[in-house]
Amino acid sequence: MRRTPRVVFDGPAGTGKTLLALEAARRGHAAGRSVLFLCFNRPLALWLQDQAAELLAAGRTPAMTVRTLHQYMIDVAGPSVRGSPADGETYWDEALPQAAAERLLENWDRLERTERDGLPSSSLGPTLGIYDELIVDEAQDVVRDCFLDVLDLSVRGGLSEGTWRMFGDFAWQTIYDDTVSLDGFCEGRGANCPQIPLDENCRNTPRVAALACSAGDVAPGYSRVLRPDDGIDPDVRYYTDAAGQALLLQSALQELYEEQFTGPQVAVLSTKSDERAVAPRLPDQAWRDRLQPLIESKDFATVVNTRTGRTHYSSIHRFKGLEANAVVVTDVESLDSARERSLVYVGATRAKHRLVVLAHESLRGRLA
Repeated sequence: MRRTPRVVFDGPAGTGKTLLALEAARRGHAAGRSVLFLCFNRPLALWLQDQAAELLAAGRTPAMTVRTLHQYMIDVAGPSVRGSPADGETYWDEALPQAAAERLLENWDRLERTERDGLPSSSLGPTLGIYDELIVDEAQDVVRDCFLDVLDLSVRGGLSEGTWRMFGDFAWQTIYDDTVSLDGFCEGRGANCPQIPLDENCRNTPRVAALACSAGDVAPGYSRVLRPDDGIDPDVRYYTDAAGQALLLQSALQELYEEQFTGPQVAVLSTKSDERAVAPRLPDQAWRDRLQPLIESKDFATVVNTRTGRTHYSSIHRFKGLEANAVVVTDVESLDSARERSLVYVGATRAKHRLVVLAHESLRGRLA
């Protein structure tokens, strides 16, 4: 990062990408540059905002902004977007990026006029959505063709000559769009930037890392796992029907509770959406009351519950980028497709100390 203004760090889960992204943002800010720090998932954005709270203080210069890509585009585009979120991908991947890019072009004209007139512009850029440095975590979900114009216009010098650092897992965590090509980006809009591989796991225990790689068909996997072996194997339990899985989940949570893994130390992650997952269907009311969706709708608004003291359940998609001391991966019904294997891999690698996997009986022998 010190030696080159543009670089992509590419590595599987648990190799320290988010830690490096935070350090890149801090160093950019310390060097006097305004920093735009983007990611894809809202829970991760909230966690990053907590970690960078001191640098995000109102009125502090240089400016630092931490947003999801879509939050940033909404901030920039304002009310000029045609359509609504109800339009689905047409809104998020077409209308919103187009409106944000058009507004950024207008803002660039304003910024350049200010600078030609010899007026101070260092604080104006961030108010217009234009920064000295761009940091992107979860880059495999952000560096997509439909967003590249927005990224290009968000940083001085653009993607070809600006200062930016991107961190992603382009091989094993492209669960939103598997057409993203790291080589294509680096050789095109990335102006032949260097690709730095990360392959040492610093999050998981060796046994958790081994199961995650086996389930996800991740090869060659990690060059080494830095944490010592604690001698505890991941716990794989099999169910035959929905009622049986609910009982397995409840007993797993009780056992983790007795081991002092409580509240937000535990995450229940499903391959399915919250509406179809097993977590809200536990038979015991007391356990249902202890669980809370990570993301829920309240009073016509979306609320992210990262700062509560309860155990959260979530789809694996929504928890990507985060971690927990104990993780229970649920609703594992098939490993036939690359996407299904990738989801289990992503979910399993969220676990720092304990991992429980609830899988259908038909998968017995395939998770080891």
